[in-house]
Amino acid sequence: MNNVERYLRNELTSVEIVQFENDLQNDIELRKELNSQAAILASFDHLRRENIISRFDNSNSKIQKISTSNVTAYWRYAAAIAGIVLIGSAYFFNKSVDLQQLSDSYYTPYPNVVAPAVRSEGQGANVWEAYNAGQYASAYDQLVEAHNVDPNDISLSFYLGITAIETKKYDEAINLFKALQVGDHKFSDQSNWFLAMAYLKSNQKEPAIKALTTIVESKSSYSEKAEQILSELE
Repeated sequence: MNNVERYLRNELTSVEIVQFENDLQNDIELRKELNSQAAILASFDHLRRENIISRFDNSNSKIQKISTSNVTAYWRYAAAIAGIVLIGSAYFFNKSVDLQQLSDSYYTPYPNVVAPAVRSEGQGANVWEAYNAGQYASAYDQLVEAHNVDPNDISLSFYLGITAIETKKYDEAINLFKALQVGDHKFSDQSNWFLAMAYLKSNQKEPAIKALTTIVESKSSYSEKAEQILSELE
C-alpha cells in the first residue's frame, strides 16, 4: 500500500503526514496521483451503504460485488476527499493566490526624475518633496490637483499612477497606465511595467500575464524581470 492510499485511509503517522504534505508541494506527479485516486473514490458517492452493489461489465460475463463494509469505507474516504482535493489544488495553484506577494518581490516605486532635488519653494515643490520623502498620500492629493489642471502632462499622469499604487488605488493606477500605452514617450517602458505591477497587486492574473508578455516582447530593460515573473506564474 503506497502513501497516497495510506494518506486517504488516515494511516500515516503525524511525522509521515507532514512529510507527505511537504512532498505534495513539490511533486506534481504525486498531486496528480492523489487527485486521481480521490476522483475514483468520489465516484462511489452514489452508492448506498446498506446494499451490496453489483457492477456488470459490457459483456455481462462477470459480476463484481462490493461488500457493505467496503462501501462504508469508501464513504469514509469520500468524506475526506473534498478537503484533500482542495489542499492539492491550493498547492498546484499556489502562485495564483500569492500575486501580491509576488509583485512585492519585484516592485519598487519609480524614483523622482522630474524634480529630484526640489526644496520647499511653493506648492509644486511640495509635491515632489512629499514624493521623495515617501509621503505618497500627500503627493497623490497634490498630483490629482495638478493632473486635473493639465491631464495631458505625461509626467503628472505617470507619477499619479505610482502614488495610486502606493495608496492602493489599483483600478485608478491601471486606468492611468493604460492611457499611457498610447504613443511613444519617455515613460513608455515604465508605464508598461507598472501596469503589470498594478494588475498583480489587484490579483488580476490574466491581465498581468498579458501585460508581462508585452514587456518581454518589447525587449525593454524590464523584459528580464517580466520573464522571471511569467515563469513563476506558470
